[in-house]
Amino acid sequence: IDSCDLKRVLSNLLNNSFEAMKEHRGLIQVSAVSLGSHLQVILNDDGCGIPPRVFEKLGTPGFSFGKNKSGSGNGLGISHAKETLERCGGRFDLETQFGQGTQVTITLPRALAPNC
Repeated sequence: IDSCDLKRVLSNLLNNSFEAMKEHRGLIQVSAVSLGSHLQVILNDDGCGIPPRVFEKLGTPGFSFGKNKSGSGNGLGISHAKETLERCGGRFDLETQFGQGTQVTITLPRALAPNC
């Protein structure tokens, strides 16, 4: 994965977690797990979660949820993350419980170290 794309994906997902926090207070945990040929980056937050009626629409380009107050949403963050990860052989998984929080799991194929 291109390092700029990975930074953008992580930045957008962290911003989503932060904006899901009531009064921007809460817990966001980021962890990385090695799975042999893959690496997983897991983001957990204890924000507001995503209502079921909205969950199905996430990842649709132009669809944004809960960004009315911040004015920052254009509906491209999750769709960009999915496209970017799938393009490099990775996966994007999202689990949520409305009112309790969200977990995003990014799975990336392990890359060979550059030959410098």
